[in-house]
Amino acid sequence: MSSLEHLRSGYLYEARFAAMCLENDLDPHPCPGGYLRHDYVVTNSAGNCFRVQVKGTNYQNHNGKKPRYTVHAAWGKEKNPLDCSKVDVFAAHVKELNVWYLIPCLRLTGRAIHLYPNRENSAGRYEKFKENWDCFKV
Repeated sequence: MSSLEHLRSGYLYEARFAAMCLENDLDPHPCPGGYLRHDYVVTNSAGNCFRVQVKGTNYQNHNGKKPRYTVHAAWGKEKNPLDCSKVDVFAAHVKELNVWYLIPCLRLTGRAIHLYPNRENSAGRYEKFKENWDCFKV
């Protein structure tokens, strides 16, 4: 994927995230520029704020017999790990299935996370965060 296509995909994931926030009665506030560690500040009806990094994928890879999607929970060209003092929630979108994972930053265990949205009853580490829009209701 070229740099332009990669950038375009990033904007698409962010736009979809903003739309989903609005559908869930949340207010997404985009952050200007690309220098911050988060893409949005999301506010809920109680006025609580959450800093969110948005990423996505449409590429399914195969690890043996278990097809999965991989999203990089990292920031910048150097793929630095997310700094949980600057990001509260990592939002990962699987474009092909239109599924969101909303993972508290402190629950991330590495720079690459593996998602199994098309496997029912998956024991994957992050499956409990699938469509976890309630994480913003705190």
